Amino acid sequence: MNSDLEVKSFYRSKVIVISLNIAFIVLCGYGVYQCGKSIVNDVEGYNKYNQECKTFLEKAGYAGTIGVAQDELEVAVNCLKTNYSTQNFEYKDLRANLEYLKKQPKDLLVPTAIKDSVNQNSIAIETTIKKEETKKLFAPKSVFKLTFTGLAVFLLALNLSTLFVLFQADSIDE
Repeated sequence: MNSDLEVKSFYRSKVIVISLNIAFIVLCGYGVYQCGKSIVNDVEGYNKYNQECKTFLEKAGYAGTIGVAQDELEVAVNCLKTNYSTQNFEYKDLRANLEYLKKQPKDLLVPTAIKDSVNQNSIAIETTIKKEETKKLFAPKSVFKLTFTGLAVFLLALNLSTLFVLFQADSIDE
């Protein structure tokens, strides 16, 4: 038969284990949240490009008149200037196309050469941005974050199952 001292000691150790498990669950949950948030931020650059620049480049590439193409291309070039490198060939070519369009009457049709240039540069810029974002995602820091997140989720599941077993054992004892 168990003495009162043994029963108290058992329940005390059970409370300590449960408290430590709850603290660990909170800590791991916070770690998973922070890592997930950081990984999402690493990928947002490409989404930002799609929303802010790519749409305007596509509209400029398919525009019928110089006035429409000029307006769309101006927004796209400003977006690229603000958010991305302006040292690459594609940006400089888009800028030259915009300067050419500004010198032309707005009601003329857009020359095919300009349309092709805008579309090709758009594809090249998108490819470059995809590569940069992929590098960010698979950088050692991000791989560590992904690994930590996976490990933390596994440990969370393990701790939850431990708590479940403790509570089941408690209900069987009663």
